[in-house]
Amino acid sequence: MGILYRLASAAARSVYPQGLAPWRVSSPATSSSSLRQLGCPPDARLLIVNADDFGLCKEVNNAIIAGLRDGIITSTSIMVPCPAFDDAASFAKSNPGVDIGIHLTLTSEWARYRWPPILGAGRVPSLAAEDGCFWSTPAEVFAHALLEEAEAELRTQIETALEAGLDITHLDSHMFVLNSERTDYYRLLLKLARDYRLAVRSIRRSVLHWWTRIDMAASRARRLGTMSPDHLVFGGSYDRESAFDYWSAVLKRLPHGVTEVYCHPGFARGRLTQFAQDAGKRQADFEFFTSDVARQLLREREVRLITYRDLRDRMRTFGADDAGLILADT
Repeated sequence: MGILYRLASAAARSVYPQGLAPWRVSSPATSSSSLRQLGCPPDARLLIVNADDFGLCKEVNNAIIAGLRDGIITSTSIMVPCPAFDDAASFAKSNPGVDIGIHLTLTSEWARYRWPPILGAGRVPSLAAEDGCFWSTPAEVFAHALLEEAEAELRTQIETALEAGLDITHLDSHMFVLNSERTDYYRLLLKLARDYRLAVRSIRRSVLHWWTRIDMAASRARRLGTMSPDHLVFGGSYDRESAFDYWSAVLKRLPHGVTEVYCHPGFARGRLTQFAQDAGKRQADFEFFTSDVARQLLREREVRLITYRDLRDRMRTFGADDAGLILADT
């Protein structure tokens, strides 16, 4: 995998020396209502900067914590099955004001760093490869997993975080397994968000949405009584050298409404460099989202930083009727 990653990265740099631009998918029917529900004018730009993979390893945990404290990162999502979950959970419990979601996990993608389902391969055998750990790719999940076993595992991940004393604000999906073209997995994501009354990263990643840049997912989420960002910026291709230009372009083009930008901060040292081919990119993400450049761009564009807690608390405090939502069954 390491050789293939390096070859693919080199090929991408030769074709796109400044990095392949990110793509933003929007749910246009929700932007004005989101701003109204949050008490903002119709031309406001609100931004959630979410750091994925909290709990992956110490080097990622430490970078995310530093980004939450000293940067423009406003939210993070925790990987409950991963080896450094306890370390991440300890920080979250000691800092209850930090915005923490669940990075629902059904894959374990690195050959040298693996983790099993919380329930164990014996109880959810369709979720595990021969080594007892999760499948490496979404395609393998879709080919082998039973949806009822996936639901049992994901509910256990949520319950484990709650039992650890975490104030969970939202749900999202590692490697977009639950935000893909597979409608059954997507419905499961919205079902879990509804059942636990959490905000959700609902917009999906698919070939159709790549071309159209439009998805009505946020509208669907609201019909189930939850809230979601109106726009989601999906990552393109960049490296450590082009990261500042890449992320600067993202912040310069933020639309009106609530946008989520997700990133993967990490310190390129220690254990992270032993298994993650993208350790350098993770270091670059940390450096950008704690930089004066990022802060200045937000000031110039009059962007207001918010968290997923703002969305969750709005829907919980005022209820579905007051937020203009319609509760429905899946």
